[in-house]
Amino acid sequence: MPQGSRTENGTAHTGLCLDIDGTLYRQGSVFVETVASLAVQSPLFEPPARAHLREAVGIVGEFYGNRFTRWRYEQTLRGLDVLRRHSSSTTAARAFTWLRETRERVVGVSGGRERRAAPAARAVFQQRLLDCYAHALAGTDSAQVAEAVRSILCDLQPIDRQTAAALSQLGCRGVELVLITDMPAHVAEAFAETVIDAPVFAVAGTNFRTDETGAFTGDYTTIDKGAVVENLVDDRRWEFTLAAGDTDRDAAMAPHVDTFLAVAGHGGVLRATEGLSGGETVFHVPHEQALGDVLIERCPVA
Repeated sequence: MPQGSRTENGTAHTGLCLDIDGTLYRQGSVFVETVASLAVQSPLFEPPARAHLREAVGIVGEFYGNRFTRWRYEQTLRGLDVLRRHSSSTTAARAFTWLRETRERVVGVSGGRERRAAPAARAVFQQRLLDCYAHALAGTDSAQVAEAVRSILCDLQPIDRQTAAALSQLGCRGVELVLITDMPAHVAEAFAETVIDAPVFAVAGTNFRTDETGAFTGDYTTIDKGAVVENLVDDRRWEFTLAAGDTDRDAAMAPHVDTFLAVAGHGGVLRATEGLSGGETVFHVPHEQALGDVLIERCPVA
């Protein structure tokens, strides 16, 4: 196992590639909570765009619940939007925070059961979610959206203390951290800037394109996580690579790294990694175990 964090020419010995939703943020989705907050709190969006944002959150409710869950999510956001317009954004924000904390407590009670949706069904769900978000963004200034997302994430601290401390410790020791996520790249970049107290070498996410004025066009390009990691390994020439994720799409990173952490949650990664390795290169992270503890144990540093 390599020792030390960097070679003599400055190249990092260790590369750390991490998914965000379900992996760094174990109790939910940074992206979905950001979309919900934009639907309720941000003055950037006109009513038709807000309807698309509510629809996006409703699609999530239907995928993890049923049609009634979708209706309940959308009606809740619609009610909070009315509250914001007829009361104040502060009152709506407080109500939204209370609802989010209540949801987190419910998730904590229900535990970390793996979602048994087939990969094809998950892919359809993801495309529907991104399509709704793209419709909402179309014509909106990208710099203003980025600022709104950063403001939302400043109030959301979605990493447990052990994991936050581990990332800071590993970053100080020269490990190169890369965030590889299906969420929009501008949301992931805001997450890296406002939430992670460690250097982030690169962020790879779904690219939402902009026109010459900087406004979103409504078009986007998704990523292949396996290809991203393969290119990074070739380019950076890391001596040791570790990746972690919670979905079948994250499992595509496993063949290109030395160690892959399959994080228990709702994404089906445990099923997807069952036949990947007969050795010890794939480790399961139980729902009750902090990811940071495993990162410190498995990530070689000086």
